[in-house]
Amino acid sequence: MAFKKTTEKNNDFTYEVLEECGTVCTDKDWEMKLRYMKWNGGAEKYDLRYWKVDDTGKEVCRKGITLSGKELEGLQALLNKMN
Repeated sequence: MAFKKTTEKNNDFTYEVLEECGTVCTDKDWEMKLRYMKWNGGAEKYDLRYWKVDDTGKEVCRKGITLSGKELEGLQALLNKMN
């Protein structure tokens, strides 16, 4: 499912969520989500950060990280070694 939302917070930015991969954890009203998405019309990346819906119904986020498919595979291999 692809959809586009625009959010304002100090700077204008746009993002398009191409796939909701899942929720890693929750902290009060915030959910850490892994998503496959585009920021400002850029390249498709995996994105890991906290998100929530604020009192006005807008989706807001905290700082996070974006990873290419190759970077995500490397992270997955590293985590698999830790088991």
